[in-house]
Amino acid sequence: MIFPWYNELINLFIEYAAAFFLLADSLKDAVNVCFNQLNDMQLAIAVARVYEGDNGPVFTELLTSKILPLAAQQGNKWLATWSFWMLGRRADAVRTLIVCVTQCLMFLLRETVFFFEILMIIFSSLGC
Repeated sequence: MIFPWYNELINLFIEYAAAFFLLADSLKDAVNVCFNQLNDMQLAIAVARVYEGDNGPVFTELLTSKILPLAAQQGNKWLATWSFWMLGRRADAVRTLIVCVTQCLMFLLRETVFFFEILMIIFSSLGC
């Protein structure tokens, strides 16, 4: 029999783990605990930004390795746009608003794209 307070107690221990990682000056581990174990993306973002600012390596890695794939999986244009904007990739942020997120990420993975390919992607995805 699982007691009703069991999940709350587990979450409290996980929050303490994140706090102890911060005390040990291991921001990356604290952010990973918040994002993966607590399933709290906003807390992970807040901790990373408060601890090292908007241009830190952990925050940048969080955006590129966790949040952008999550935005692509969910089809969340606004989350992808915000992520690109925070990474300083303003053109990609605007492109994401126009093009579907998955197509935009596939577009960014290619090294060279011709102008006509860009137009085809934009016109074919206006129904997104």
